[in-house]
Amino acid sequence: MRVSCETEGVTLLAEISNASCGGMFITTSAPIALNQQLKIAIKQLDTVANAVVKWTRQGTTLHAPSVRPQSATAYIYVRPRSSPPPGIGVEIVDFERGGDIYGSWVERHSQA
Repeated sequence: MRVSCETEGVTLLAEISNASCGGMFITTSAPIALNQQLKIAIKQLDTVANAVVKWTRQGTTLHAPSVRPQSATAYIYVRPRSSPPPGIGVEIVDFERGGDIYGSWVERHSQA
């Protein structure tokens, strides 16, 4: 599904390749920084969400924040057999409109 992502006066068109109620992976080769705030519009669902970039992937390189919770957890990256698409993993902070529609869409497509 196509989305438009707006950040710092720049708007880009991209594709959602994975979605959940709390976030999504957006396929794009545009360089978008970790913790960047985005406004995501999904015209097809008449939905607008505010989100933040939690991780990025360029080719086979995954960039994620170095988090050291109390239980020492490490990030491990396993190189896939073929290169996954570049893009960004975003967390949805809130919806300006269409949150219920988006949630229903995610639920329908996760059961398919």
